[in-house]
Amino acid sequence: MKLQRVGRVLALCGLVVLAVFAQRGPYSPYREKLPDGMVDWDQGWIRADASVPLRKGVPPAQALVEAQRVAMIKAQATALRIAMRLPVNSERRLESYEALRIRIKGIVAGGEVVDEGTSAGVYHISLKVPVNGVHGIVSAVSIVTLPPQPQPPPKEPSGHGEAGGYGQSVKPSEQPPPQQKEEAQAGTGQEGPSDLASFASVTVDATDAGAKPALQPRIIDEKGREVYGVKTVKPLVAGTKTLARYVTPADGGATSSHATWLGPEGLGPLPLALITPPWRLLAQARREPSVRPRGALNSLEVKAVRASGRLKADIVVTEETARKLRELDVRTGALSNGRVTVVVRSDVGGVESRRLCPEDQ
Repeated sequence: MKLQRVGRVLALCGLVVLAVFAQRGPYSPYREKLPDGMVDWDQGWIRADASVPLRKGVPPAQALVEAQRVAMIKAQATALRIAMRLPVNSERRLESYEALRIRIKGIVAGGEVVDEGTSAGVYHISLKVPVNGVHGIVSAVSIVTLPPQPQPPPKEPSGHGEAGGYGQSVKPSEQPPPQQKEEAQAGTGQEGPSDLASFASVTVDATDAGAKPALQPRIIDEKGREVYGVKTVKPLVAGTKTLARYVTPADGGATSSHATWLGPEGLGPLPLALITPPWRLLAQARREPSVRPRGALNSLEVKAVRASGRLKADIVVTEETARKLRELDVRTGALSNGRVTVVVRSDVGGVESRRLCPEDQ
C-alpha cells in the first residue's frame, strides 16, 4: 500500500511539473529596470521607488508621518521624470509635448501605492502609474497625436421618414471599403479566404533589428509607407493603450529583483498548475476537444529588417511582409484592433539603455 501511495504521489508531482512547463511561453514581459523604478512595456505601467530615513529625536508616529509625506513627493517626482522620458514615437519623447505636462502630473498624482514599509530606520514606498487605460498616460498623449476624426455629413431630411412615423429610419448609404483594404485585395489577386484568416494577431521579431519600445510605434515597408500606426488603428484602441506590447525572449529576459509570484510587480499570477488541484487538471485533460477552428488564436510571426527613426522605434519590414500584413488586417482586423506584439532584446532600453544611440544621449 505504501508503495502504491508513493507511486501516486510521484505521478501527481510529475503532472504538476509538466503542466508548469507547458504553460511557460517563449517570451517574457519586457520590463525596463531603472535605478529608481521600472517601466513595464508589456502591460503598460510605471513604478517609481523612493526611500526616506526616519527622523530621530521625535516620536515614532510623527517620524513615520513625516517620512510618508516626503517619500510620496519623491516618488511622484520620480514617476513624472520617468513618464516625461517615455518615447512617444520614433522621433519625439513625451517631454517634447510641454502642453501635456499638466495632464501627466495629474495622472501621476492619482498613482497607486503598491508597496510600502519600514526597515532599518528607512521608510520606502513604490508608486504605480498607469500607462494604458482610459486614465493612463496614453490617453493624454492621444489627444495631440491621433489624427482628427472626420465629421459625419449632416443628415438630409427625408419625406419618407417623416411619413413613416416613429420606428422607421432611413437606411444609410453603403460606404465604400477603405483604400487600404482595396490595395491589399488587389495585391493578393484572390477574393476567397486565405491561410492568413487563421491568425488573430501579429508578432514581430525585432531582436536583430535593434528596435526600441515606444508608446506609438509604426510598422513601415522599405519605401517608408505606413503599414501600421496611429493612422491605421481604431481611435478607441489607440487612445487607451500602447500600439504594441513589448516582450523579450524567455531565455534572455531578466527578472526584476522586486518580482514576486503574487505581487503586482511580479511575473503575473501563480501558474495554474500550482493553484489547481491535480484531479481538476486531469479532468481538463480528458474534456472534449474545443470546436474552435484550428489556429483561430494563432499569431502571425514576421521578421523586422531594421529599425528606423532617431529613437529607433519604427519597425521596417520587407515589401512581401507588408503585403501579408495588409491582407491579414483585411481578413481578421489584427492591425486595426492593435493586436501587435514586438519582440526586443532585454537590454534595448526605451527610457534609458546600455545600448543608447549616440544621437539619443
